[in-house]
Amino acid sequence: MEIVKFPNTLKDLDLSRNLVFGKLPKAISGLEKLNVSNNHLCGPIPPNKFPASAFSDNDCLCGSPLSPCKAYCKLLALPLHLIQPSSQDYKTQGGQRDCPLG
Repeated sequence: MEIVKFPNTLKDLDLSRNLVFGKLPKAISGLEKLNVSNNHLCGPIPPNKFPASAFSDNDCLCGSPLSPCKAYCKLLALPLHLIQPSSQDYKTQGGQRDCPLG
């Protein structure tokens, strides 16, 4: 999803529950409404004004409004299908899976 470009006229985007993989593009900051919950997104969340619920239940998103990113996650931010983690590879905080541990 990180290479997606949004048209200037796009204001609301709901991709929840769509099996979307990848990182979030910086272009999300130009949207008025966003919901990418319940997907397979991973990596740092670009600066935004959306609530945590807009990003909930993804594989390893981090950064505001979710848990802070670890340096490892900022550098790698690999999609889940590339890292194939086992349940021990993730640290859970508040019901949200955090970034893969290195």
